[in-house]
Amino acid sequence: MAKIIRARGRFNNANEVFIGRDVLVYLLCCAVLLFGKAASAQEQFRFESFGVDEGLPQSSVWSVIQDRQGFIWVGTADGCSRFDGFGFQPIGADREASIAIKGQVQLHADRNGDILIAYKNGITKYEVLTGKLKEITKFGRSTPGEVFNKIIGQDNKGNIWCALPGVGIIKVDSLTGKQSAPLSLSATGKPDGNSQIAGFINKQQELWAANLAGGIFCYDLETKVIRKFLPDVSSYAMLPLNDSVIAVAHWGNLILFNTKTFRHQLHHIFDGRKGRGTPGNILDICKDNSGKLWLCTEHGIYLYDLAKGFVSDVLYTRPSAQEGFSYAYTAFCDRSGNVWVGTNGDGLKKLAHSTRRFLHFEKKSAGGSMVKSVYMQDSLVFSGLYENGVDIFHLREGFLGKVNPFGTGPDAGTVYAMAKAGRWKVLMYNTNEAVRDLYLFDTKTRDAKSLNDRLRSSFPQLGFNTNNFPFLTRLKDSSILFPWEDRLFSMQVQETGKVAFTLIRKFNGIPVTCALEVSAGRLYVGSFDRFYFKDSGKDWMEVKLPQGTLVKTFCEADDGRIWVGTITGIYIFDGQRNEMWHFGKGNGLPNDFIYGLLKDRQGDIWASHNKGLSRYDIRRKRFFHFNKEDGLQSNEFNTGAYNYGEHGALLFGGINGVNLFYPDRITANLVKPELAITSIRVFEKLYRSDTAPEHIRSLSLPWNENSLSFEFAALEHTNSDRNQYAYMLEGLDRGWIDGGNRRFVRYPSLQP
Repeated sequence: MAKIIRARGRFNNANEVFIGRDVLVYLLCCAVLLFGKAASAQEQFRFESFGVDEGLPQSSVWSVIQDRQGFIWVGTADGCSRFDGFGFQPIGADREASIAIKGQVQLHADRNGDILIAYKNGITKYEVLTGKLKEITKFGRSTPGEVFNKIIGQDNKGNIWCALPGVGIIKVDSLTGKQSAPLSLSATGKPDGNSQIAGFINKQQELWAANLAGGIFCYDLETKVIRKFLPDVSSYAMLPLNDSVIAVAHWGNLILFNTKTFRHQLHHIFDGRKGRGTPGNILDICKDNSGKLWLCTEHGIYLYDLAKGFVSDVLYTRPSAQEGFSYAYTAFCDRSGNVWVGTNGDGLKKLAHSTRRFLHFEKKSAGGSMVKSVYMQDSLVFSGLYENGVDIFHLREGFLGKVNPFGTGPDAGTVYAMAKAGRWKVLMYNTNEAVRDLYLFDTKTRDAKSLNDRLRSSFPQLGFNTNNFPFLTRLKDSSILFPWEDRLFSMQVQETGKVAFTLIRKFNGIPVTCALEVSAGRLYVGSFDRFYFKDSGKDWMEVKLPQGTLVKTFCEADDGRIWVGTITGIYIFDGQRNEMWHFGKGNGLPNDFIYGLLKDRQGDIWASHNKGLSRYDIRRKRFFHFNKEDGLQSNEFNTGAYNYGEHGALLFGGINGVNLFYPDRITANLVKPELAITSIRVFEKLYRSDTAPEHIRSLSLPWNENSLSFEFAALEHTNSDRNQYAYMLEGLDRGWIDGGNRRFVRYPSLQP
């Protein structure tokens, strides 16, 4: 009896709620499941690392590509592997392999989607349909050291053009394996002119190449005419940027060469690096989905913005003691925009596309990097740290320095709030066990002046400030609200330096925790188990909340409703109808402990909490969630550490620094994954066939081989662990079975 399987894949779209497609698969006699603005000078990204412990053959990675189905192929100094997002499958390394692939490996996807593997002994093809290796040709010489054979490309006839160190470029017939006489790129004919060749074949059937001996070469595959340009250029890397412009590395510089006009531009990309110097040779060039160039060097990775002419260091971080790698040999951008970096000795790195949407500002120091307040002005990001001063970052130049205007250590206290107080002035609310003080900080001189004496001279009856919820809220008239004891004050700072204080209200022993002025002029003030609001010329009104509720933040939505962030979730207050709604863990939020609320330019509401950030899409009326895997500083954020930045930026601070992002650039990942069976087992024994598992469409088995299991993967690598799957065996399962992120299913004792 034939059984039909229908399988459905649900793809977690970059941490958004399931967005995907249905895939129907029909197989006979078995149950098969198939699923389917300006760069900163120091960009600190969170890379995922893969080494020998994770399944790589070796930790020196020389080549990375992606095949048509979505598998990532990795060539190392000891063979190659295919990666499905969860594990590495060695290619040509097991005992049953017909061809042993050892030594430095270079990979290339041919015109049919098969994988060409160049290594020291020759060229082998991996046929994706059969999963078998086929030898194309053998080389009669071994490759010295770490200089390896490199496939440049294929011509229109299917011939393979390969660069051999010390020999030149040869043409290999892909059917017979016959090799042509070498094409030398050396003017003298000496072997050193043919070392470390980089190149490609364009649509016009021109082979463009460069090498260390000097010059850019163009070889017409039809006319067999070779031309040489810029003889002084010495290069490891070349990349076509479009149909007419190529990027050529020239030691520590970059040349943009027009293949139509033969004109060029020299970019001294590492000039003006404030004493940091040139990082050495550019070994590889990769263009990401945003058009920026990733430059691999012996001393790290650099990101170059062609449009702005700006280079930035890519700071590498991972949650372990090792925080850096230097020798980056190759880089590759997959179809989803994830960047893969191969290093010399430190394995393979993946920078997920989603982690690049959130800029991360953190300067590690002995005092820690827990952020309690954040502020942005003139491209400067001020990060108020817990008992560790204020770190200052420039959006493009990175960390500028630390200021400790109040001393050092616990006695210096903590800047819990910051607000704009003038063109060059920032008001800071600093507290420690002995003092709770207001300071005017001059961003030019970096001096801080206390305002305590001026406040007490205006209100001599004030005692010690016992308010434990310091905040600063800037109003439309540029005055700033702040709490003192159980009172709410406003302060007006004039450009002359004169300061005037006004008492807004005394709350008679009830502490106030936050405040907001909304568009209609109404003022909201938070407290315990309640909040207050007041319209101009009217009395204060009180709104009760459930017992145990602490109000931490307010935000006004475009419809005029007030979002109230508390430690028990979000309350939405309609002041016109006097109605209230609630969001919590049971109806959309992953966490109830809300720290900050901000509205973006699209009208969506962003909330920080202990499970990351959540965005409420006003039009779609649903939450989308982001966490550490998306590039956040941590899943845990902090009270008061949120603010609006410039040009629509939002800032949220937490226990490991500040995230700055532009919400209109947080776009959905629209790449729908190819869905593949990665293994089939019969009674737990691996099923072998002349067809690769991902291409098997039917199985015919004896009646007593009726225990089957399947492993599968959605080949989209942004957040592999968060892709979701569902499956159904018709005739056995009554409906779709939600497998979550589990990639394995077993059907024992199937009836024939």
